[in-house]
Amino acid sequence: MIKKTLIISLSAGLIVLILVGVSISYLFKLQAEKDTNNQNPFDQEFSSQQSTQALSSNTIISVVAFGKVSNIDGLNVTLTNRGDSITILFPDSAEITYSNIASDQSVKLINFNEIKIGDELNVNLKISQDGAIQATSAFDSGPELTPGE
Repeated sequence: MIKKTLIISLSAGLIVLILVGVSISYLFKLQAEKDTNNQNPFDQEFSSQQSTQALSSNTIISVVAFGKVSNIDGLNVTLTNRGDSITILFPDSAEITYSNIASDQSVKLINFNEIKIGDELNVNLKISQDGAIQATSAFDSGPELTPGE
């Protein structure tokens, strides 16, 4: 009789341990699914549309592009830096400041037509909701100087 009670108790204990293990495993699975669904949005990749919407927000005052002028076509300037290029539209309202410290050390406002291929530009950009990239202002530091010039 004691043997039979012992076997029943051990069997019941084993069944309880198995059920507890399965329950814990299920809870971990539910938590993992919840964590996947509630990820921080900055940990997720943004679609092009989401990125454009974020960059065109009124909370983003400007984005800055830097590069050497590689092409000028109408009011569009192409900047190149480290193998990448971007073409930027310069509306009439874009203010352009020029200073070539090596030559004259003065700072002055210039017209768009005074930008030259080879000049280095820092351009403040605004991205519109349709994804268009426009300059709001720019700083032209002239052509890149090599050491000794």
